[in-house]
Amino acid sequence: HTGTDEYRYLRGGAVDLNFRPAKLTLFTSLRELDGRLEGDSLKSINTSGYHRLLLDRKRKHNTQQQVAGGSMDFQFRQIHFGLSGLYIHYNHPFMRGDRPYQQYLMKGSNFANASLHYSYERRKISFSGETAVSGEGSMALLHDLRWQLPSFVHVYLQHRYYGKYYQAPLSYAYSASSSCRGEHGVMLGLQWQPFGKWYLAGYADGYRLLTPTYHALTPSNGYKLEANAIFRPWNNTAFSLRYRLNSRQESTTKHPQLHYAMKHSVRLQGEMQWGKVRSVTALDGCYYKPAVGRPEKGAMVSERVSVTWKQLKAAAALVAFHTQSYDASIYSYQPKLLYAYSYSFFYYHGYAATCTLEQRLGRHLRLACKFSALHYTNRETISSSDRLIAHPYKHDLVLQVRWMF
Repeated sequence: HTGTDEYRYLRGGAVDLNFRPAKLTLFTSLRELDGRLEGDSLKSINTSGYHRLLLDRKRKHNTQQQVAGGSMDFQFRQIHFGLSGLYIHYNHPFMRGDRPYQQYLMKGSNFANASLHYSYERRKISFSGETAVSGEGSMALLHDLRWQLPSFVHVYLQHRYYGKYYQAPLSYAYSASSSCRGEHGVMLGLQWQPFGKWYLAGYADGYRLLTPTYHALTPSNGYKLEANAIFRPWNNTAFSLRYRLNSRQESTTKHPQLHYAMKHSVRLQGEMQWGKVRSVTALDGCYYKPAVGRPEKGAMVSERVSVTWKQLKAAAALVAFHTQSYDASIYSYQPKLLYAYSYSFFYYHGYAATCTLEQRLGRHLRLACKFSALHYTNRETISSSDRLIAHPYKHDLVLQVRWMF
């Protein structure tokens, strides 16, 4: 369960049976989802959880998902391995679209997965992996290696392969394309702390998408790079510099030949702590070079302050941004409520503000609220179609009540 997320969880029952060195887990789930139906066929699932519009309410709980599965795990000192199985049924069959990138999406109403997972840990090295197969016979592989070398160097190596026909509706493994299907990639990460005040880290990820995508008419390549440097001159002060490069091949019907689109992002950040008060100031820059067309730029400055006073927690953030388009958008962390992780991206011209308050009342009750405001200086409306806001500004209010047992 991921807190306030309205999709990535199960609703049912589970049981653990321990027979050392083995453990058996069995579970079942029955849920109602919001499906986009065309006749009796299912085109997609709405994962937002919102029912604000007439169309959202019309689709509310129109699809049923049944899940059953289990896992048998064994532990022998540093070696762990197990077998898992999963069966998923929808009361409406999935239907594929006619576009090239839709030809390998889910089809039908019944899906099954089985896998063998394993891991090994010993002192400064650990290895883990999983080999899975879907009901259609397509395979998926995911392996991780972590190794601590001398001189405070940590190495991370990952290999992944998801077959283009592999279907796993409940899988959430890492992938560059945000879908565990039709991808083959390798990632190498390094972490180095040469001195007590310095921390250096980075990774390189290269991958190939085995099927057409929304951005490419044919199989394509891509890679990601990231480098981080953190300097702590004092215990209450830290300065960091981060660089990211995201590049992938793209093509369209007008330009069928593959060309790389590249997005460079840089962030300079300073963080300070004075007792119960914490302040974070950041300056972001972005340079986007599309596969076809002119380069675009963006910049953003942000300030975030948080304070804790007795039973009250408060946080506020102010962001000013100026980008040339949606493709040059810049991401920024925003204050959040518990269990509601929040990363927002900003594009075009404008500014935004966010404020959160949390009050503890007695031993059991927690009250919290979050207010955010967004204003564009170069637009007259926000969104489009039935989600259109006929103003250049938008306000959101979230209330949260928790009772602690």
